[in-house]
Amino acid sequence: GNKALHIAYDGNMDWSYQSSNFYSVSPGDIVDISAWITVDSITTDAELSVELLDSNNTVINWIYGSCYFTKGNGLYNQFKNSFIIPAKSKKIMVRLVGNQSCNIFVDDVSLVIDTSYRTTAKKTIILDNDTLHVSISLPSFTITAFNTMTNKSYTTEALNEYSITAIDSTVKNDITITAVHLLDKAQYQFRFSLQANTLHCSIASDSLQLMPNTLAFPGVIQGNPGEYLVVPRGSGLLWPSNQNYPWGNFTMYEWKSTMSFIGVTNLATGYMIVSEDPWDTEVALQKQGSELYCNPGIIHHASKGMLGYNRTLHYVFVKDGYAEMCSWYKKYAERKGYRKTFQAKALANPTISRLQGALDFWVTNMNLTKEDIPNFIG
Repeated sequence: GNKALHIAYDGNMDWSYQSSNFYSVSPGDIVDISAWITVDSITTDAELSVELLDSNNTVINWIYGSCYFTKGNGLYNQFKNSFIIPAKSKKIMVRLVGNQSCNIFVDDVSLVIDTSYRTTAKKTIILDNDTLHVSISLPSFTITAFNTMTNKSYTTEALNEYSITAIDSTVKNDITITAVHLLDKAQYQFRFSLQANTLHCSIASDSLQLMPNTLAFPGVIQGNPGEYLVVPRGSGLLWPSNQNYPWGNFTMYEWKSTMSFIGVTNLATGYMIVSEDPWDTEVALQKQGSELYCNPGIIHHASKGMLGYNRTLHYVFVKDGYAEMCSWYKKYAERKGYRKTFQAKALANPTISRLQGALDFWVTNMNLTKEDIPNFIG
């Protein structure tokens, strides 16, 4: 502690203290960070983390792999965390960051990078029918789907988070991959199957399998110029994918979420991702680093801290834009028994007939002024 860094700050803003060194990394590297800390006071928070940068030296994430400090007993205590370097990250920089006032001493900061994942054996699995040609690269779980009806190809971002332990391919176009997460050691069975223009994906595990973190799977599909997000928020929204989505993420269990899918289309071709588990599913819709587009990323939340039940997704590749997406989802909802016609509702409650012809109108911003009126009337 004789040469410890002393951070004494009495302001109300956020603060940071960073190393002058950058360290080269590759997706899939496991990073261990630690520091010995003694805390006199922390008003809000203080932590050790890294800054992620891509190959263009553009920041992907200012704060990643956070190791939070807590008040101790007046003695030095070691705080540590481990994390996996995500896709597109090429450099990291160690930072001490916090918010509002603090008085702490920091010593023996350590950074260890495990690069053994880079030498893992690679394998590719193929699923194929008249409409889709799908390749799954392991262990990165990079998925490429080629739609023969549109000559369009879609590729997911590599995950680089799993060690493959078994592959069951005894049934044609129906593959089950057993994998163990590199950090939390959780075991999952990822099943992929083809049916016409749809790639079905399910995630299974022991129902009591702990989920200390959210599960992002599969990786995001990279966007293209001229595409729009199809978001079933309210009465539906088409949003240009090169613009930041104004409401953060699309959470399928929110009150404004009317259907459990997200779509991407250039108004002709495209794809939709349908979740059978909307109560624990979120879609990340924010640009990362130097990305040009909002690429939808599926996030699975824990159920009472555990996986709880199998998660199922349907990747539907279309040739007629959002109209085909809506048609597919309508049939899906009918099979599930979710859809009830206006006439059927009126039989149970005749007063519903009074709503026939009513306008279903949702504004994207309620902060309207007098100048906005011509945009909605006339």
